[in-house]
Amino acid sequence: MTNDFFIFRPLVKVDEVLYIVVFGESLLNDAVTVVLYHMFEAYVEIEEANLVASDIAKGFASFVVVAGGGTLIGIVWGYVTGFVTRFAGIRRCLDNG
Repeated sequence: MTNDFFIFRPLVKVDEVLYIVVFGESLLNDAVTVVLYHMFEAYVEIEEANLVASDIAKGFASFVVVAGGGTLIGIVWGYVTGFVTRFAGIRRCLDNG
């Protein structure tokens, strides 16, 4: 079986670094959206009349912890994946593109 039925295959070829950056940025946007949604949902449950400065500070701290933790996990997994592909021989398969 050939790959002739992939009509758009030449159009899909993009720079790998660009793909990684765009994919990572979209994941970050999704994570920020989820965290902000849950934070504002909690604010709605508290109600505006009962909302105090410490609630806002806790929401901001939660956002920073989740964003920082997600970034840290992404960096660690990036290094682990890079290390594994460097020494496992997988890189040759990926380079044939």
